[in-house]
Amino acid sequence: MRVVSAAALAGSLAAAINLRRSDDVPGGGSKSSYRQTLHNFQNVQYYGDFLIGGQVISGIFDTGSFELLVRSTRCAQCAHPTAPYDRTKSKTYLKNGTVAKHVYGSGPCISMQGYEDVQVGPMSSANQSFWEIM
Repeated sequence: MRVVSAAALAGSLAAAINLRRSDDVPGGGSKSSYRQTLHNFQNVQYYGDFLIGGQVISGIFDTGSFELLVRSTRCAQCAHPTAPYDRTKSKTYLKNGTVAKHVYGSGPCISMQGYEDVQVGPMSSANQSFWEIM
């Protein structure tokens, strides 16, 4: 199996998460806007931080993806300087167990589906479907 860049698969969040602001106003609208800080990686990639299961994870906010994939402790070959997601440190992780192959331009990866609480700034989604790279 070819290992896909961990940074490229750390998280594709833009369309993947059903986010809800914690300060939503009943009847629509919100009290304020939120601006996500993105970090520039060699002028070719931008990534930001988010919480999954209470753990800070760096990920790519990929507007062309519809699923949330995270580099996790299930993947022994996924070496990266940032910490991976660790389901054993979470109080909200729920196992699904479905295994799938995701294919990208840089190659395929195998992952396992689960559910977890995800937060981007003040926006959150409980029991959000996601995939842990194995």
